[in-house]
Amino acid sequence: MMNEGRRNSYDVVSVPSYESLTVQSETSEKLPTDVAITSQMVHTLLSDEERLRRCSHMHDIKSNAPTPPVSVAEDLFICELEAFSNETCNYDASDLHVAEAFNSQLMIIHKEGDIHSALHFLVDSLHNPFAPRAVGTVFVEQGIREEIIARIRDQMRPLSFKTAFHPNYRKTKNVLSSLDLQIVSASEDRVPPPFASPIVVCDCESKVLGSPPTGVVCLRSFKDNLEIVEWCSNESLQFESISIWNECVESLYQLVATLNCNTFYFNSCNVSLEPINPSLAEEKTTVCIADGFHYETLQIGDQLKVVIFPFGSHIWQIAEPIEPPPPPISFLNS
Repeated sequence: MMNEGRRNSYDVVSVPSYESLTVQSETSEKLPTDVAITSQMVHTLLSDEERLRRCSHMHDIKSNAPTPPVSVAEDLFICELEAFSNETCNYDASDLHVAEAFNSQLMIIHKEGDIHSALHFLVDSLHNPFAPRAVGTVFVEQGIREEIIARIRDQMRPLSFKTAFHPNYRKTKNVLSSLDLQIVSASEDRVPPPFASPIVVCDCESKVLGSPPTGVVCLRSFKDNLEIVEWCSNESLQFESISIWNECVESLYQLVATLNCNTFYFNSCNVSLEPINPSLAEEKTTVCIADGFHYETLQIGDQLKVVIFPFGSHIWQIAEPIEPPPPPISFLNS
């Protein structure tokens, strides 16, 4: 009786084995293979505004928050990873290495140049600092320095995950934290924490930041071309190409003759060298026009240099001063 009462109190039920079942249950029926996928089944991605709102909310979480379960960690946004321990953030480091083809580019912006077009390429390098031929240093004429800095800041947006977590970028941020330098970064309205902002470092030698690429852009100002030539002669970093934005032809070719570089873009940037490659391979001087660009090779000393600029662009030369004509001679007063 005691055993019978215990059995009833726990509602012990004998479950038949699968082999003893004579009728197939409804749940074991074969599901159809042609299931129609509806819009309700598809995950709708969040809008940029909603993503920013959620990431801004995550900034309030303490950095020592416990590591969430794997099932939760897989659903985290990229910007939310910094709120948790480093063990949670696992990524393939091989994807973060710099491309072997990377070579830094120097950009020079004169006040007479096309500032809007120059900033287009400069801002692109800011957000993709590890791309081949990204701008590593920019020279800005003194008179437009503050304007350029303000316009750069207004165009900054959050860096991608790979750039923000790149070891070179993170190392550079640590170095900058111990230096007293003017740093230009985005405001929190444009790049809310914990997003990472592009960085412009003013008046800094590139060697101070470590081996390139550093993930940031160095900005310097100049008064004349002589300052650029003197700085480049003392700079250990070699530039693969130089992009010059100026409407004065004399100034452009003056830099070609004095700077130690093989490729010069006038009022353009990263134009394909394919039309001029045959002449470069044969090491001969030539001039050609292709795809709306003027190409020429110049032999300067022992260097064969390439000059490229838009064929249809308006590049004016400095006009010679015109002396006023002599006054007419009046014979009536003689």
